[in-house]
Amino acid sequence: MVMVVVLGSESLGAIQNDGSVDSIGAEVISINDVDDALLVADNTIVVVDSDEEVFNDSNYVQKLNELAVAGTILVTESKDALRYLDESISYVFSTSPSIDCFYYNDETGVSHCLSIKSDNSDFIKSEIESWMTTLDSVQASDIDLPNNFYTACIFQDSEESTLGLTQIRTYYHYWNEDDPKFDYFFTYTEIQATAKAMPRMGNNVEYIHTECQLDNPTAGDQFLSETAPESTDNSTVTIVLEFPPSISISWEIDLTDVEITNTSDTFDGKVDIRHDYQSVLSNDDVVREATAGYVIYLDTDGPSQSDSYNAIETHTIGYKTDGIATMTGTHVLEYDVHVVAGPMNCGDNVTKLD
Repeated sequence: MVMVVVLGSESLGAIQNDGSVDSIGAEVISINDVDDALLVADNTIVVVDSDEEVFNDSNYVQKLNELAVAGTILVTESKDALRYLDESISYVFSTSPSIDCFYYNDETGVSHCLSIKSDNSDFIKSEIESWMTTLDSVQASDIDLPNNFYTACIFQDSEESTLGLTQIRTYYHYWNEDDPKFDYFFTYTEIQATAKAMPRMGNNVEYIHTECQLDNPTAGDQFLSETAPESTDNSTVTIVLEFPPSISISWEIDLTDVEITNTSDTFDGKVDIRHDYQSVLSNDDVVREATAGYVIYLDTDGPSQSDSYNAIETHTIGYKTDGIATMTGTHVLEYDVHVVAGPMNCGDNVTKLD
């Protein structure tokens, strides 16, 4: 059983009102009552203030990191809280107001991150409980990675808007072959967008637009290499990595009613992949799915001499409603990404993807 730490309490009534989470049976206490992170009981939720001022306290930040390293789930309403985690930890969080969760599994070496945006407390509670059942997973179920790939981070997002529901799952992998010069990363994203049914109207997902911008691609040590899918020509998507030994990564995509455009710019470190869908007339929910994958590599002898990269990822969902008049709307999801090529304090326990 993992521990749960709640950073902020304003919209977490689903967890805190009765002092427990039903399926977890967790007791709720304050971080101020935590003297030693290692002594927090497995079935305890620790409530931490969401006031940004608390992060100016070095002791507070130290306790936050001690709880993370101890295998504690952090749940925060402060969009900047995860920035205070140690740089050796991979993490992803939403840049807009939301509930963000973090858990580091020291047995697999994987960081698990969850973002939720909803006004429905039952939905929030259900998403957290469902996410907690996945904390031993290490890779996507429908993609096979070659030997010597490891997982740094798995990110999930569930966001509700007036037009629909967007669910995203992204896997951040790194290549762990002994290469004295380069670190290689492969990111794979699955997006599912659902347009809510509207009486006497046809509500559609018009497009899904995936973007990722490297933090500093012109510094001379961060490079975007390959992106996919390139087009709608083939239902099998393949990324070929040229570094020794040359390997390929493949997955299947659904080409029904979709046009894929890839205008990524490797020089500028910009992933740009768009899925455009044909409209359908339906009184039911309309579900559209998209995938994207890309490779980033770092020159570890470059100016920053870093084994990690930072990026901003954005997924834009375009909706089109056909009724008496045609209406369009968008839902933008943006994330701050920090991925490290290697596990933290795990040694031989890290789960290899083979």
